[in-house]
Amino acid sequence: MEPRKLLFEKLKRTGENIQIPTAYKTPTIDGDLSKPFWRERPYTFHTLRELQTGDKPQHVETTVSFRWINDNSALIIGIECMEPKMNKLRESCKTPDSPAIYGDDMVEIRLETAAGIRPFIGVNSAGVVLDECVTEKREDLPAFYKVSEVAVKKLPDRWTVELRIDAKPISGERPTPFYPWRVNICRQRMAGNTPEYYLLSPSGTMFNDSKFMGNIFVRK
Repeated sequence: MEPRKLLFEKLKRTGENIQIPTAYKTPTIDGDLSKPFWRERPYTFHTLRELQTGDKPQHVETTVSFRWINDNSALIIGIECMEPKMNKLRESCKTPDSPAIYGDDMVEIRLETAAGIRPFIGVNSAGVVLDECVTEKREDLPAFYKVSEVAVKKLPDRWTVELRIDAKPISGERPTPFYPWRVNICRQRMAGNTPEYYLLSPSGTMFNDSKFMGNIFVRK
């Protein structure tokens, strides 16, 4: 694996830079994004934008927020998907790690640590999870990776995802401005008349194009 400095210099990122607030306690992962853990730090929810145009949609809103646990044990992510048609959510996938999840209302979390390890987590609106992690070691099988805690909560006008991503299994040292983690968050909305795609860092063409990933970091 390349030294981190060389790896970082080769990355061509066009997404935004996001400073993550530090949390001094670990929350109960229950999907509730109204608890003080998320709301005591205002203006930290970032809006996802339309895949091709980069515009913020008028009919739905999707936001994401990040917290880094101060003991460097985990990254906590909260995603809120506003939805005027909650009764139309598509959530046919019932089996974990099944590709059938790609036909559902879902969110995708794509990360790359400074060490070059790339976890991917997909969660549908029913709370079914597909998780995997890619490394440069041939002996590492992506399917072996599991996210420790994920929760989905449904409300009359939205559904939320809250998850804890442990740092140790992905060699994830604290992301800094010099060695940030790459990130993109995608929401696939199927409850409307046609599929819709919203991203933290829109690519204009493909929602999984890594060069459009943004950066997250914590200042010490």
